[in-house]
Amino acid sequence: MKPTTKALAAAAIAFVLVHVNAPESPNVPSVGPMRALILHDNTQDVQLPAEQQAVYHSQIIDQWLDEHTPKEADGEHSHRVWDVQTDVKNMPQVWQDWMRDTKAKATKLPWLRAEKGRKRYNGALPKDVPSTLEVLKKVGE
Repeated sequence: MKPTTKALAAAAIAFVLVHVNAPESPNVPSVGPMRALILHDNTQDVQLPAEQQAVYHSQIIDQWLDEHTPKEADGEHSHRVWDVQTDVKNMPQVWQDWMRDTKAKATKLPWLRAEKGRKRYNGALPKDVPSTLEVLKKVGE
C-alpha cells in the first residue's frame, strides 16, 4: 500500500524537526523565547501557489506568533516576514544575525526559520497556512 501525500508530508516534517532540533552546540539553552523568520523573494513569489503565498499575510499565523513570541524593545513581537533583499543594517543585532544565517542556510525560497531554545525548524516554507502552523506549533509549544 502506497503512503498518502499527507502521510509523506507529515513524515518529512517530523524528520526535519528531529534532525534540526539536535543542538548545534552545548551552549544553546534548552529553553528560551520563540523567534521566527519567513524569508522570501518578492520577484519570485508570483510563481508560488496562492496557498503558500497566503502564509505571508495570514492572520492565523500572525496571531499565533504574537501569542507565542515575546515583544522586543521596539514593541514588535519576535517574528518577521522579509524579502531576501530587506536591508537589516539598522535592525537589532539579533535580526541582523538571523537574516545573515538564514540567507546562508536557505537553499530555496521561501524559507522558514523558527526556534525556541533547542527546538528548531530551518527549512522550506510549508505549502499552506495549516502546514506552517503545524510546524510552528511543534517548535513553539
